[in-house]
Amino acid sequence: METNLVYFDETGDDGLIKTSSETFILTSIYMTSKTRLCNIRKCLKV
Repeated sequence: METNLVYFDETGDDGLIKTSSETFILTSIYMTSKTRLCNIRKCLKV
């Protein structure tokens, strides 16, 4: 069985009109469990 990792993150909107940013950014990352360890190792080398 293969597992997929999916992560979503949003920034810029806290839901409050007075302090919300004019810019809303939605980011995501998707990878299979097979590539997860390889990607982590690459990040740790930086």
